[in-house]
Amino acid sequence: MRVRSVFTATIVLWALIRGAAGAEPEPAVVSRTTASGLRIVACHDPEAPVAAIRVLVRAGVADEGRSPGIARVTAWALLGANESQSRESVAREIDAIGGSVTVDIGPDYTAIGCNTTAQAFEHAAWVLGLALRGAEFDSRSLQEARSAALEVARRERSDAYEAAYLAVRQALHDASPYRLPFGGDPVVISSLPRDAVVAFHRSHYVPANVVVAVYGCVPVQRCMESVERSFGDLRGRPAPRPRWLPGADSRRAYEPPRSEIIVTGKSALIALGVRAPAVSSPDYAAFALASAILGQGKASRLYRRTREALGIGYSVGALYPALEGEGHMMAHIEVSSGRPPEDLARAERVLVEAVRSMTAAPPSEAEVERARRLLSGQWLVGRQRAAERALQMARALFYGVGSKMDEDLPAALRAVTVQDVERVARRYLSRHVIVVARPASPSP
Repeated sequence: MRVRSVFTATIVLWALIRGAAGAEPEPAVVSRTTASGLRIVACHDPEAPVAAIRVLVRAGVADEGRSPGIARVTAWALLGANESQSRESVAREIDAIGGSVTVDIGPDYTAIGCNTTAQAFEHAAWVLGLALRGAEFDSRSLQEARSAALEVARRERSDAYEAAYLAVRQALHDASPYRLPFGGDPVVISSLPRDAVVAFHRSHYVPANVVVAVYGCVPVQRCMESVERSFGDLRGRPAPRPRWLPGADSRRAYEPPRSEIIVTGKSALIALGVRAPAVSSPDYAAFALASAILGQGKASRLYRRTREALGIGYSVGALYPALEGEGHMMAHIEVSSGRPPEDLARAERVLVEAVRSMTAAPPSEAEVERARRLLSGQWLVGRQRAAERALQMARALFYGVGSKMDEDLPAALRAVTVQDVERVARRYLSRHVIVVARPASPSP
């Protein structure tokens, strides 16, 4: 039986700048907001082999309005031709700074980044700044971006995990943009005109929407000066953001409480979803522990119950993403191909029982301590990578946690008591939705 590792880096928003107890003092983090509203945060680590640059732009799914998928198409077309270079010239520039620029689109933001050397840092900052402010959205780059975005959108509706996750979000959220398809709408994507992409870029890729973080081998003052030069030509005011009504989701019943969807592929998946606290909530750390106790690792309640009741041929996990607004947690059991149909019903019972056990038999101190060690370990491993450190700093500033980062994750988790975990379990796990994503039954 496999455990699907889906917690990833969401909890590292609490990775505030001091290391674990007893570690050497951390390099200082310095932040600055320019007159135009651009936010910059930098940390010099002379021991780091590279400089990691991460740029977050408030141009995520939550900003798409009635054009689901436009954020992805816009972001994936940024690295085509620009106001002074052809596509081929841009590709050569990317090779010169290390050969790779990553572009990821999430619910709250678009993330753009690269790792480079100290010698190439100014060049790398210039390449990223030019992409943000001067993208031309040439026809070839747009077509490639549309094609790649269409694949993501279609997979969200056909893959068992992705389709179940979308159905869970739509049942949990009403007034929140987190109910939208994170992959976009294939119909919208396939017909997006260049004018719409240009307008989205012009209204969202503006200084007040951008955070630039640098971690690594480049001194702070040099970082600040280079980023200001490279991104200083960004202009414009942000468009009004489509917003959800605070608290509206929490007042609404889950609809529908249970649903079944048909997907392509051979495996089936049972998903259980609940609403969960935002990253800025006082309950965030406690609920992160509850989520880990439920579905993270081989000592989790879901893993142990699945192994005991169902045996092998299953994968389990729990996803709790860090989100700006009230979010969600999804636990799941994936049933491999070849299992009899009645196994789906058994797996659903096991999943519901595991979640209910969190309130019926509250977590013990030993379970809470295991979860602390698990999440702290994930955090510490992530901090070995310059790219992860830069992303932590960028997200902390983006979400308003604060660039000074007064607490680290282990300290935040140590402050959570067993009673805190029991309290958030009662508050957030008492109601849930179920989604069963399964292949079509074979024809007789």
